[in-house]
Amino acid sequence: MELDDHITVVRLDDVEHAGPFMSDQGSLGTDFEELHSWLGLTRGLYDDIMGWHDAAVRSGQTDSARAEELTSRLSSEVRADLEVRPPRVPTRELRLTDFVDASVPTPPLAPELAERVRAWRDAAVARGDSDEAIFARQDAGFALAREVEAQLAHRYYVSAR
Repeated sequence: MELDDHITVVRLDDVEHAGPFMSDQGSLGTDFEELHSWLGLTRGLYDDIMGWHDAAVRSGQTDSARAEELTSRLSSEVRADLEVRPPRVPTRELRLTDFVDASVPTPPLAPELAERVRAWRDAAVARGDSDEAIFARQDAGFALAREVEAQLAHRYYVSAR
C-alpha cells in the first residue's frame, strides 16, 4: 500500500478489524515501517497506540483520556500537512445493512445516498467473487459508511457490514 497524496486526515480508531490508524480514506494498516515512512510516527508512540487499541478491542471499551493523550502526541509527531482528528465517540453503532432493513430503526438518509447503500448491500450478497472484487467492495463499503456518518453529523459509527 502506498500513502495516497489525497490523504489529509489521520485519526485513531478502536474498531477491531480497521484500526487504530485511520485516514479519511480508510485504514492505514499497522505496519510500523510504513506508518513511520508515511507519517513520521516514532516506535514509542506506535507501541503505545497499538497497546491502547488492543486494550479497547479486548475490553470493548475505549479509554477516552488515553485516546486524547495519544491523539495529542500523534498531532505533534505527524507531518505538518496532516490533520489529526480525535477518535469518534459514537452514540450508537449502525451497520450499512441496517439502513435497508425496515425492522431496524435508523435516521433517514438522503434518497441518493440511501439508494447507494442499497446497491452496495445488494452487491455484497453476490457469491463467487474473486478476492480482488471482495476487497474492492469492502473499500467501497468503508467509504460509503464514512459518507453516511458525515450525513448523520458523526453522531453514529457506521460499519461496512
